[in-house]
Amino acid sequence: MLRVARHAPEAAGRRMIVVAPIRNAAMVAGTEIGVAASSLHALLQDHGWQCGTGDTGRERWHQLQFGELNTSTGQLYEGPRKFSLAAGDRIIVDEAGMVDLDAARALAIVAQQTGADVAMVGDHLQATPVGHNGAMAMLRQRAGHVVDLTGVHRFQDPAYGELTLRWREPADANAATMIARDLDDGGHVAVFANDHAAAEQIVAEYMRHTHQRRSVAIVTATNEEARSLSEAIQSRRLATGQILPDATAWGRDGQAMHVGDIVQTRRNDAGAGVENRALWTISEIHESAIVLTSGREPADRRTVSVGYAAEHVHLAYASTVHGVQGQTTDVSIVGPGVDAVGLYVGMTRGRTQNTAIVVAGSVVAARGELAETMLRCRQEITIDDSRDAARSELARSAHRTPAPAAPEASARWDDRR
Repeated sequence: MLRVARHAPEAAGRRMIVVAPIRNAAMVAGTEIGVAASSLHALLQDHGWQCGTGDTGRERWHQLQFGELNTSTGQLYEGPRKFSLAAGDRIIVDEAGMVDLDAARALAIVAQQTGADVAMVGDHLQATPVGHNGAMAMLRQRAGHVVDLTGVHRFQDPAYGELTLRWREPADANAATMIARDLDDGGHVAVFANDHAAAEQIVAEYMRHTHQRRSVAIVTATNEEARSLSEAIQSRRLATGQILPDATAWGRDGQAMHVGDIVQTRRNDAGAGVENRALWTISEIHESAIVLTSGREPADRRTVSVGYAAEHVHLAYASTVHGVQGQTTDVSIVGPGVDAVGLYVGMTRGRTQNTAIVVAGSVVAARGELAETMLRCRQEITIDDSRDAARSELARSAHRTPAPAAPEASARWDDRR
């Protein structure tokens, strides 16, 4: 779709600039459509926007004026250099659902100042920003044109594609329950009695699918769970001889990594050519450097220092939802306890198979848990939305239960009887 959209402004003699909330997503988009791409923050910084911390500790954005000191570079701000925009230029923001409100506001001001227009491309029901969410949903209300894509192309099973469309915004609890039932009936739900059994199954499924040369995405609720599963998979690969402990590199928090391990870089480094949240396979380990091979393009190799690795590289067999956003794999496995976004994004990564792992006492309980999770996906565009979301969350959490009856023999010190 972006490749097609690229030709419209070019045919009219206009420029198209592609950005994304995170640099890795920008690189993916740029590679796919054959244009240079960058992070949204790089564009905003080039137009004088800086993000700092106010007296109360709250994050604050402000725009430098010409001649004002740029505290991050120590130089006077002399206007944009990399992203000189003109009237009619188009800024395309990919993965726009991850744009927070402050960045969206700054981008709107840049567009107003330069005469450029903005196209937000993404899904407000997928991974949300680290900051305040709702920017894409809010801009949708104000946009001059809105295009909804309804055709599903990723899945081999057309029926599953239709199910994911119903899943996006269930009308009520009954609708969510019906979707959870259809997921279970379709073989997309696996129920386990405890977390240990669930983790063992995830590791076993990863080993089985990769043995059959299928790509696998594993989505977890927390970074701690992602680390635990990644280390368990690494241990299984070591035991089966898929990777060898001959050479060891040390990643973040002292994590051991070997040649053949799948890892993720967590900080942009222009000198090394690596981006935050990019996936790599370790191909060589040297005394002072580590050679990484891109997960997208085997011919693409990068070298990072052991110091960078120790601070910003970790095993990535499993990841939270932000780590898999934008990926397409053969198989996707979603671990227990994820939120609505993690469940929806995770269960729409796999072309051939998508499975939700649920820890519950019965199949009926598992379906109920999935249905409840699906309903926790409200966009808070206004103050009223935030109030309603808080009331809804309280209603789900607060259940009136009778107080246990005190034994006859016991008595409180202040019992006047």
